[in-house]
Amino acid sequence: MIKKKSLGSVLVERGALTAAKLEKAIEQQRIVAMHLGELLLSREVVRKEDLIPALEEVTSCEYLDCSAVEGNPEALSLVPADIARRHCVFPVSLTNGKLVVAMSVPQKLSAIDELAFITGKTILPRLGFENEIQEAIDKCYGKDGDQEIESEKHKFLELAESDMGMMEYFTSSSKKAQLDAIREYESEQRALKTEATQIVSALLTAAITKKASDIHLDPQVKGLLVRMRIDGILHDIKKIPEKNQAKVTSRIKILADMDIAERRVPQDGRILVKLNSMKLDLRVSTLPTQYGEKVVIRILDTKNAEVDFTELGFSDSDKESILGCIAKPQGMLLVCGPTGSGKTTTLYAAINALRKRPLNIITIEDPIEYVIEGINQVLVNRKSGRTFSGSLRSILRQDPNVIMVGEIRDPETAEIALTASQTGHLLLSTIHTNDSISAITRLMDLHIAPFLIASSLTGVIAQRLVRKLCGCKRESPLPPHYASRLKAAGIYDTSGPVYEPVGCIECENTGYSGRVCTAELLIIDENIQNLIRKGAYHGQILESARMNGFKTLQEAAWEKVRMGLTSLEEIFRLIPFNDESSPRCRKCSRVLSPEFIVCPFCGAERTDAQLGPADQPLPGADPAINSSDW
Repeated sequence: MIKKKSLGSVLVERGALTAAKLEKAIEQQRIVAMHLGELLLSREVVRKEDLIPALEEVTSCEYLDCSAVEGNPEALSLVPADIARRHCVFPVSLTNGKLVVAMSVPQKLSAIDELAFITGKTILPRLGFENEIQEAIDKCYGKDGDQEIESEKHKFLELAESDMGMMEYFTSSSKKAQLDAIREYESEQRALKTEATQIVSALLTAAITKKASDIHLDPQVKGLLVRMRIDGILHDIKKIPEKNQAKVTSRIKILADMDIAERRVPQDGRILVKLNSMKLDLRVSTLPTQYGEKVVIRILDTKNAEVDFTELGFSDSDKESILGCIAKPQGMLLVCGPTGSGKTTTLYAAINALRKRPLNIITIEDPIEYVIEGINQVLVNRKSGRTFSGSLRSILRQDPNVIMVGEIRDPETAEIALTASQTGHLLLSTIHTNDSISAITRLMDLHIAPFLIASSLTGVIAQRLVRKLCGCKRESPLPPHYASRLKAAGIYDTSGPVYEPVGCIECENTGYSGRVCTAELLIIDENIQNLIRKGAYHGQILESARMNGFKTLQEAAWEKVRMGLTSLEEIFRLIPFNDESSPRCRKCSRVLSPEFIVCPFCGAERTDAQLGPADQPLPGADPAINSSDW
């Protein structure tokens, strides 16, 4: 192996320096702690034009005079000022997607790796003198450029307004390095040594204080925008300074057992946190974007797994009906609604009610949102071939009494689930539809035979989570345009006061605090079973259900408004009221079944002009069905 030459020996070989002067300079270097080349130049022992070729030979790096370089805004935006000063580097330009950087020590691999990590670019190092680089940094970044950033940092740290106690972090990883990282993080947090440690602590404390369900860290051109989802609405909170962006992201990824060096692919992780008496499960997800990694933290409070139907907002009558459904030894209960409507929480409430009995309960989830003691929970892992349908087949051989499937999304899972519910198993699951009757249509769209749906399905819950009015609410009259929309949805009793949000310190001037579930419950009785077998119309099933006291999602939401729990604006924001396509009586505006010639409510004669798109049959419907069939 050829031994690499030192700068001193190269200068001596080139005749730019004598051996005696080199030895003297080395002695001085031990005292002043400067690079040898800069020491020789400052003492005027060698000329700059002689030193540069020698340095280029030793470092194998081209020299770049930073004193003659104008700042490139695109290159400067990639490297934070504190990183440039700490490593004595200056971003010069972008060439073919690669970042040219002047460095006082271009052979310092740790600095090059950090620059590549922060910028996401390939680094092309160039040689520069330290004093020239520092002058370029002061010129282009500004000597006082950090004052605004520091001010923003202190504003952000004010998020932690109350003393929530010391956080404890846990990891499910068996890696020693991960366990050591957790201990190191806690040690730094207690000593409050780093800005990133303080920011992450303030971030989590603020989210818990505000009862946020999600934390979003959105990378932007300069800095990291913090947003929190509170009661289903995203709120802009603060902006993390650009200098701390990479540090904060790395801290979170370390705690979540992620690969901090990997920034090009999405990653998922988990952090367990104990805060005073609270136990929180944080699900972390990263996504590469144009300006860096976007991080989303889902905050799951383990207490939410212990809720019952009353706490969720179900009426006493609906609660009794649901408990009646799950008291049966077999059958299927479906919960439907869009993402974020609380479907999984409702299923957990059903499981909590079933835990009181000696049953073998197994769940299949993606992911497992809450860990419940005494329940066998299976995590779906598509990479290893563990799918909903495959896991469901295996579970059927485990002698289960109750099976919870996180979601029915494909024909295979739907068919196995419905078949299992006929063979002595109680099956709970979710499906994405807007209302309860549409869940039947969805199962038919998945090519499930109507007779199998009719004999398996026992009940369907369609729900939404609406924001609850804060105590600062005020009474207001019902606006005429809302009254007409309510009547169009079949709601005629619009008497009584309604309430609107006001805003106070307690609700942070939003007018809302917390959320409550509003739901419609369809119980599959014998009449509806017969209609499903024949592929009846949506309106036929609706009218049959109404005979047993069925209330639509819109009617349930209106009841919440009349009780003063929520506002009209909130229910119209979340719940579809565009029911004008349903066939209705021209006189009383009530929904009519397709075969009704005379309105059974007011006796008005019906005309063909009243038929609408809602009169189309469900998939597999028999066009020969008439009123005598049901």
